[in-house]
Amino acid sequence: MLYNSVSLAKRVHLVVSTAIENTLFICPLDKETGDRLSKIVDEACFLLADYNGRLAAELEDRTTISKMLAAFIQLQKDKLAESEKKLEVSKGILASIVVESLGLG
Repeated sequence: MLYNSVSLAKRVHLVVSTAIENTLFICPLDKETGDRLSKIVDEACFLLADYNGRLAAELEDRTTISKMLAAFIQLQKDKLAESEKKLEVSKGILASIVVESLGLG
């Protein structure tokens, strides 16, 4: 069963609260109580392992997206530099055309 972050935090809190309220960690345990504690601990471990796996996947996704964005930004910077060079060439051509059309050259 999958939980979102908020519901997982609530669920883990409930599991821990249940264990503490029942003083499962303090009193000597009989077999039934020990089995209940084991089940609670196993459930908490499962929830946390699941959550940890989802966080790891999200971190991996964010790392991939970050690399993609960095590559995109670099590509845009390269295109901008190329366009600025073309603009300077075009300005030079335009200036020479203006000079010739005015008969100054």
